[in-house]
Amino acid sequence: GEAEKIQITPLGSDTIVREVGKNQKLETLNLEPGKYSVRLINKGKVSTTKEIEVWKAPVVHLLSPFPRDRVKSEQETAFVWSIVPEAKEYRFEITDTRTGKKKVVTSLENFTNYEMADEGHLQWRVIAIDSEGFEIPSLYSNPLFSQKELLAAPRLKNPEFRKPATKDKEKLNLKKNDGASYKWELLFNLFVSKANAQGNPATASYEAVFAWEKVPGADSYNIEISKTPDFRKTELTKKVKTTEFIWSKFPLGTYYWRVAGETKSGSLGEFSEPAKINLERIPDKEFNNLEGVIVRPTADLEKQRAQVSTKDEDIIANVPKPVFDESRFEKKVQMASEIQRDMKDTYLFAYTPTYYSWALNGNDQLKAKLSDSQNNAGRFRTEQTINDEKSFLVDLFYAQTKWGTDPEKYPFQEDITLVDARAQVLIGSNKYNVYTGGIVQLAPILKRTDNEEVEIKSTFIIGPSVLYINRDPGSRWSSDHQLSLLAGSSTFVLSTQNMMKFDIYKGESSSVFTGIRLQGDAIFNKSNFSHGFGFGLVLGFENF
Repeated sequence: GEAEKIQITPLGSDTIVREVGKNQKLETLNLEPGKYSVRLINKGKVSTTKEIEVWKAPVVHLLSPFPRDRVKSEQETAFVWSIVPEAKEYRFEITDTRTGKKKVVTSLENFTNYEMADEGHLQWRVIAIDSEGFEIPSLYSNPLFSQKELLAAPRLKNPEFRKPATKDKEKLNLKKNDGASYKWELLFNLFVSKANAQGNPATASYEAVFAWEKVPGADSYNIEISKTPDFRKTELTKKVKTTEFIWSKFPLGTYYWRVAGETKSGSLGEFSEPAKINLERIPDKEFNNLEGVIVRPTADLEKQRAQVSTKDEDIIANVPKPVFDESRFEKKVQMASEIQRDMKDTYLFAYTPTYYSWALNGNDQLKAKLSDSQNNAGRFRTEQTINDEKSFLVDLFYAQTKWGTDPEKYPFQEDITLVDARAQVLIGSNKYNVYTGGIVQLAPILKRTDNEEVEIKSTFIIGPSVLYINRDPGSRWSSDHQLSLLAGSSTFVLSTQNMMKFDIYKGESSSVFTGIRLQGDAIFNKSNFSHGFGFGLVLGFENF
């Protein structure tokens, strides 16, 4: 029917009346969230009341990959977005910006694994579908680069704390370390925006140097600095040809930054894990340590300055600012100083005198118990990096124990010598410090030669071995735990080796340590069974 007016009554507020035109059948109302009663009025008569509830629409936030991330084509990539409680399912869309070709995948969860078939520049977004079939779109899409081969991600550098140079030598130097890598520093300096805004002449400006390790094959680097951990909006994006970047005149606050390599031909590299820097306040002293940051006046640095872009076109307009849970985006970042022990070739030498006790039960009623110290025992181990993810390890161990017998009690028995020699090659993960491979060992077999004499014969055995190295770059303690299962000629051996060491001295390229060693062996030879247990001291040094 006809209507003259629309009567809108917000819950707990005054009624609003809107005039409508003749023959009008539709009216658009902008209503704040809340409950309303709506009815039509025509010539003093009213319609039935319609109850309306207005709620803020849920939003889909894209969590991973981050904007402008680089991923490998022809390899599955995990796409993750925020959970929408109202969603019955999600529609994942990825579009090639060059051709406009779009792929659509339906998912019941807030993630999907998708393999990019081709290289190129892509955009991805997610639309949630509720139980009534209505769409809940993401208010933005994330750009993405797909490429078959990617350069390695740069390793961000930790600062080297040092007092700035005197006025006549105020210059930033990167000193070479071992002729190959750089001693590095991250000097993050503040621009005191609040004080300057108040016209405080005593406040100086500051600037920051961001540094990272060189990536093989990279001709330039892209650095991004953002105030949010998702990098949707960046404070600064810059391409540089060196492994450092200086930023000046920026406000106090918390920042996130990451770096990716690039070649002259346009080939891209993976971004580093984002690093977080908290600079919420001006330091109390001129030079102060703020979470690994050294504050330094602008005049101390002789580098080209980069200005922050504040143009309107650089800011995403008309998009509600999402409320993020920062913990969702935070990633555990290992800076270069924290992983340098894992990523350098190491050489370990140790002297391991051990008290060893050995017992045997033979099928011919032969029983023997021998105990003594292995004074001439030593170990050599070297760990060599294969790439950023893997290393191989070579471990050599040798120990010799000699047992003398009582000539009056056993006049025909010669001294017994036990040799424990092991050689192994293992390959493992730099991240988890777990190594697997093969081991070759000399196993001692005790045999009777006559009624009053026994002898030890050694036999080679071989088998798999697992080694776990428990180490923390920030601690002086570390430990090795190894389990091996070996077999040879009618012989089976289960062996465990454990070493716990403490660094008495730990320098940049070497350490001196002491500790203890524990060993256990179970040897099966036909129907004979012998077992041994040893414990002793460890003294040695390690170069890396």
